Amino acid sequence: MNCAKADELMMRYMDGTLSEDDAVLLKKHLDTCAACAEDFSLYDEIVTHFSEDTLVSAPEGFEKAVMERIRALPALVARPELDTLLYLVWGAVSVLFGIGLIVFFNRDAIIESLAANPAFARYIDLLPPVSDYVTTVLADVSQTVSAVADSVQAYISSFRYLLLIIFVILAAAQMVIARRFKSDKPAESHSRPMS
Repeated sequence: MNCAKADELMMRYMDGTLSEDDAVLLKKHLDTCAACAEDFSLYDEIVTHFSEDTLVSAPEGFEKAVMERIRALPALVARPELDTLLYLVWGAVSVLFGIGLIVFFNRDAIIESLAANPAFARYIDLLPPVSDYVTTVLADVSQTVSAVADSVQAYISSFRYLLLIIFVILAAAQMVIARRFKSDKPAESHSRPMS
C-alpha cells in the first residue's frame, strides 16, 4: 500500500467508515511507515480534541458591542448589480430586435405608406439603390464565407490522417511513460498486522 492510499484509509478511520479488512491493511502500513504513523497519531489527537465538549460562551455584552461597531461603519453606496444591468441591456436588445423583425416583415407596407406622404416621397427614390447595394454586399459576404468554409473543410480533410498518426504516437508515448512510472515504484512490505 502506498502512502496516498494509507492517507485515504486514515480519513475513513477518522470518519468511522473503515472496514475491518482495510483496518488490517492500514495497520500493516502504519507499522512499516513512520511518516504515516506520525500523521495517524496527529489526526487521532485532533479528532479526540474536537470530540470533547468545550463550548465557550461569548462575554457579556459582546453582541451589543459588535452591533454598535457595525452601525458606526459608514453606509455603503448601493451600486446597481451587474445582473440588473445585464437584464436592461438584454431587454433593450430584445426590443430593438423585435422592432427590426416587425419592420422587416412589413417593409412593403411601410414603404407604400411613406411613398404616399409627400414629405417622404423624395427619400423613397433613394431606397432602391441602397437596397441593391446592401443585397450586393450580402451576396459578396455569403460567397466569401462559403469559399472560406470550403477551404477549411479541404484543409481539415487533407490532415485527417496526420491527426490520426499524431494521436497514435501520443497514445504510444503515454503507454511507455505509464509502464516506466509503474516499474520505477518501489515494492512495499506489509509485515505486521494492525493491532
